[in-house]
Amino acid sequence: MSFPSPGSTMMFFLAAILDLIGLACLVLDFVGIGFGISFIPDLLGGVFLGSWLYFVRGDGMGFGGTSAKKLMGFTGGELIPALGDIAPFWTILVIMEILQD
Repeated sequence: MSFPSPGSTMMFFLAAILDLIGLACLVLDFVGIGFGISFIPDLLGGVFLGSWLYFVRGDGMGFGGTSAKKLMGFTGGELIPALGDIAPFWTILVIMEILQD
């Protein structure tokens, strides 16, 4: 088993931070402001991790078939209120991509 590339490691930490921000938004839901700002980490995750999958992990002509399906599935999971804040979908997506190598 080889070590992940520096780019994959950086994306793992970005995904973990985005999931932690989502968890903080869940805590803020109890105050009443978390729902309004919870779309921000979802948007950032979709842009940054989607770009990483498209340009770096793709098959040279954009998305590979499984990468696009995974991104759509995990993005859909992130957009479900409360579930997207609790579940670490971005981190799981990056781990699955790293282990695919």
